[in-house]
Amino acid sequence: MFKLFTYIIILHSITLSDVNRKVLKSDSEELIIEYNIDAKTESDLYPISLLVGLPTQGFPEVSISFENDSVIPFNSRQEIKSGYEWTNKQRLQGLETATLKINSLISNTSYYRKIIIMIKFGKESNNYRKPNSAEIELLKYRIVNWNTAKTWFVDHGAGINRITNTQNGMWFQFFINQDGINAIEFSLLDSLIDEIQEFDPRSFSIYMGSQLGRPILNSFNQPILDNLVEVSILINGEDDGVFDVGDKIIFYGRGPSGFDLQDDDIEWIQNVYFSSNSCWLFIPDDDQYRGKRVNLAVQPNSGILLDYGISSHHLESDLINLEASG
Repeated sequence: MFKLFTYIIILHSITLSDVNRKVLKSDSEELIIEYNIDAKTESDLYPISLLVGLPTQGFPEVSISFENDSVIPFNSRQEIKSGYEWTNKQRLQGLETATLKINSLISNTSYYRKIIIMIKFGKESNNYRKPNSAEIELLKYRIVNWNTAKTWFVDHGAGINRITNTQNGMWFQFFINQDGINAIEFSLLDSLIDEIQEFDPRSFSIYMGSQLGRPILNSFNQPILDNLVEVSILINGEDDGVFDVGDKIIFYGRGPSGFDLQDDDIEWIQNVYFSSNSCWLFIPDDDQYRGKRVNLAVQPNSGILLDYGISSHHLESDLINLEASG
């Protein structure tokens, strides 16, 4: 009789712990979730963790409303971390995901009883596919916005077009250390190739790695891309079909690390594997072959001339640890 009474008391105390989640809206544009917290134990004040499916690689816009300051009815020993943070950004089974962590604590003695999370997603891509049965079983109970995110699986067949170069010719390797406009002068090729004037520059091509110098993402189930992709170039003086004095190859190249545009944000991408971007100049034996060229845009006849812009700088401290410490 006494044992039965003890079990009932324990069960009753467990049910008093209350962290309720309610999804108010979930579609391709916005996700709104409301949390109501009635803290009874330390576990009720642990950071809220949401695994969110994303339409693109960039982080979405987040707005959080913290309401109803309340007193903690026990002595909390948790570390105080206010606000929210994104962690564990990765591609799971073909779906871009990230974990959003929200902290309800105000101090060691108070917390927010009500939290409303608003996430606005960016523009969707056109390269999506349907998830397979294994992907559905693995993620359907883990992704908080699954009903929408299940339509955002990346199509492995989309992306950079595969290039199969079957031409015979000469390959010249060179390296780029930073982002910017680069040029290969006539004098350089003339020192490497005998009778360079006999080659038609309209057949010249430049190739880079599939990430154009940047590191590959550390995520699972990535499609295997081609080792090399052709980039667009501009060759001054190629119209006459002769590469001679004064001619040069102009192209934009990226270094191993640099700023990339992620949706509407500029994000620094750090390459911890390489310090240079390996590039290749291809000169085919067949002069009838044509390389990829920059398409000239139509210049407007009127409008406002902008003479300013935004320049981002990245300070890399302790790039080389001279003491070999830490």
